[in-house]
Parts: sequence; structure tokens; C-alpha cells
Amino acid sequence: MFSATLTLLLVFAIGCDSIEEGWKTIRPLSTTKDSVQKLLGNPEIDENGYYGYVTEDAYVQINYSSAPCKDNQYKRGIFNVPTDTVISYTVNIKKAIQLSELNFKKDKYFEDSSGDVSNFVDLVDADDGIVISITIRGKAKYVRKITYAPDKAGLEKYKCVS
Repeated sequence: MFSATLTLLLVFAIGCDSIEEGWKTIRPLSTTKDSVQKLLGNPEIDENGYYGYVTEDAYVQINYSSAPCKDNQYKRGIFNVPTDTVISYTVNIKKAIQLSELNFKKDKYFEDSSGDVSNFVDLVDADDGIVISITIRGKAKYVRKITYAPDKAGLEKYKCVS
């Protein structure tokens, strides 16, 4: 009973019922910086212009858009969306969460184990722009981070034509 309750708490702690809904419902190409800051508080901004938000459960790094259709060093202007719209973000999980505890559409993901470290694997959903990075320890799989990028529909709709 305790284990089931703990599992439910961990799933809700990362901020969503389903991974595909976005972490705390933050969505690339639609959520604004103002909305994120109301949700997560004040960020730390690094030297490359990435915004970092520290929460109890995760460290979230967000890349916001610059002026639309004006490319720059970090490709922040390659989408026709208002300035300060979330382009992509990564949720680095602080507390160990087993992959089996997450609610996600497993059939949409393929396993990419092409990295240099044999116990690190990415589960990739190219259609939705989501990558779940996991660590394998024995038979257990733990979520390290979840990366959100524009989905295919967003890429087609908002990518600037050069």
C-alpha cells in the first residue's frame, strides 16, 4: 500500500498525469515566459541565455524564443512565435523515479542506445518531440531527464521559411 501511494506521489511530483501533456503543462511553441515564471518562480539565467528554474523535484532549463524569423547563435528566432515563447526545455529529475512509474504512451517511443555509455538510454517520440533519458541499473530503469522540443505539427506550422 505504501509503495503504491509513494508511486502516485512521485508521478504527480514531476508535474503531469501524462508525459505528453508537458511537464506542469509547459508546451513548446505555446507557453510564454510569463506563464512559466508564474508557475516556477524567478529563474537563474546562464551566460548562454538559458533560463534555469529550481524546484523541489527538478531543475528545469528552458530556451525561449527571440524575435520571430531572425535566426541567432542559439536558433531562438527560427520560429514564427512571439518573443519569450518556450522553444524547448529539459527537466532534470532530482529524485529517483522508475520509468515504470511514469504515465506515457510507450508504443510511441523507440529506444536509442547509440550513446557512449551503455547504461544510459533515450526513449524517443519524434512525433511529439519528447526524449526520456533513462539510466539502467540491473533490471531497473530510472528517469534522469525529460526533454521537450517542438512536435512535428508545431515544426510545420511555426518554422520560419528562409
